[in-house]
Amino acid sequence: MKNSITPVQNEYGEKIVDLILNIQQNEFNIDLTIADQPDLLDIGNIYYRNGGCFWGAFIPIARPIISRSHFCN
Repeated sequence: MKNSITPVQNEYGEKIVDLILNIQQNEFNIDLTIADQPDLLDIGNIYYRNGGCFWGAFIPIARPIISRSHFCN
């Protein structure tokens, strides 16, 4: 697998939530939970509904890196 950046939807939902919460809570010591960010549980509808996108960076032997964006193009 080569490095790639590609739009992702709910198929990576659990990994996205785990990654984002880990960064927020453990790296930045921000007291957020999934209840504070329900958009992460429905990426397909929330981000793509009005022409937005949710990008994932995939690097071999690493976990996906996720980024939110309002536009796919």
